[in-house]
Amino acid sequence: MIKWFEPNVGKDDLKIVETCILKNYINEGSIVNDFENKCKNLVKSKYALSTTSGTAALFVALKVLNIGFNDEVLVPNVSYIAAANAVNMTGAKPVFVETNKEDLLIDITKLKNYITPKTKAIIPVHVSGRGSNILNIKKFAKENKIFLIEDAAEAFYSKYKKKYLGTYGDIGCFSFSPNKIITTGQGGLLVTNNYKYYNLIKMFKNQGRSIQGTGGDDRHLIRGTNLRMTNIQAAIGISQLKK
Repeated sequence: MIKWFEPNVGKDDLKIVETCILKNYINEGSIVNDFENKCKNLVKSKYALSTTSGTAALFVALKVLNIGFNDEVLVPNVSYIAAANAVNMTGAKPVFVETNKEDLLIDITKLKNYITPKTKAIIPVHVSGRGSNILNIKKFAKENKIFLIEDAAEAFYSKYKKKYLGTYGDIGCFSFSPNKIITTGQGGLLVTNNYKYYNLIKMFKNQGRSIQGTGGDDRHLIRGTNLRMTNIQAAIGISQLKK
């Protein structure tokens, strides 16, 4: 039997999780911040923020870019369903674009057929770490004045032309589910070089709060939800990064 995936998790991961548990603070905290910083430095992005899953990361990216009802988002027609589901979750419409048979990436020559006044973004999926079409997609997005959100769920630490996939667009999204490059059980990450997006992501995934733990006097500056990673997940992630 050829296994679809087999996570590389062992006793070495257990040590750092034990340290986390003994600190008696297993919610999002300093260990999550440490994991985010390590990921940020690894892919050479200015900002990185974790979420509960890769799908959640895509959803958050769309929300902070103000994409919703009556908007359209271009996604590949051969891919895992997460990108399309994330678009649906915002109320926008996923528009499916043909992929190349050779590499399963979006067919650049077909993109122009799907642009309408309602098109607000494109989500290319870097299947199995492949992203050789990203420069052409970035050019297309710029020419048509739409956002570029990279679904780099399967491309953590993958490069194209000496630049890491996930860092070409407005926002890049990664996944840490068990079948990905590294795993935190479930979990996701958003990276961006835009401070405005970073700040909105940080608030949106934390119930719209700019500052957490004020003792009952929290200020909710935007509508948000709870999509925070836990210290336990991040502890596993830090151990996994060594692999």
